[in-house]
Amino acid sequence: LEQVDAATAELAGLGETPRGLLTVSLPMAFGREIVGPRLSGFQRRYPDIRLDIRIGSGLPDPLREQIDVAVVVGTAPDSDLIQQRLIDAPLVWIADRRTAGSLPETFDPDHIGAFIQAVESRYAEGPLPVADADAVQTQIDLDTTRMMQINDPLIVRDLVIANGGLSFAPLLYCNAALASGALVRMYPDTRILRESSLSLLYPGHRLLPMKARVFIDFLKDICSRRQGEIPMVVSSS
Repeated sequence: LEQVDAATAELAGLGETPRGLLTVSLPMAFGREIVGPRLSGFQRRYPDIRLDIRIGSGLPDPLREQIDVAVVVGTAPDSDLIQQRLIDAPLVWIADRRTAGSLPETFDPDHIGAFIQAVESRYAEGPLPVADADAVQTQIDLDTTRMMQINDPLIVRDLVIANGGLSFAPLLYCNAALASGALVRMYPDTRILRESSLSLLYPGHRLLPMKARVFIDFLKDICSRRQGEIPMVVSSS
């Protein structure tokens, strides 16, 4: 009956302006780098929507926390939620230009860990799985007793730019620095087999209100533009 009432109200208001409070959860880096600079444009277009943006590094609980729309890294194991892939964000090897010139030209999984000075915290537990151009898989042992662990990929990226050795980060956050030459993409044939894509989550037990629909469309538009910016040709050492 609640769904019938919601559907009736939604159909009756299809021609109305989206309005009301919308609670959104975003990962820290995605919120700062991708969404934040564009929120004013969304606000101008939908002035009757009052946004409550929550930035965090962990996995939110949309049902318990009454979140209308969430963006998460990877996927969430909750069948009560609708999940949609928002954007692919492969992890890539990066170094500043000076460091890049001193790194081995060939990727050696047994020794490459010695050049890594900092990693994003979510990837610091256990060996790092990688695959070469022939899809042969191996693992890299990360010595976390000597390297920094940071729960923000933007700080990892900025640390590398400031002569922070070799590391890896989502390509989504490295495109501008790669294009400007502040970063060099290393070992493009060696894929890091860890999840870094972004997904949409929202409750699936009720009709999605118009205010949530327009914000989801806003996110999809942003991400489709950014996906188109990913360079097809990248530099190596």
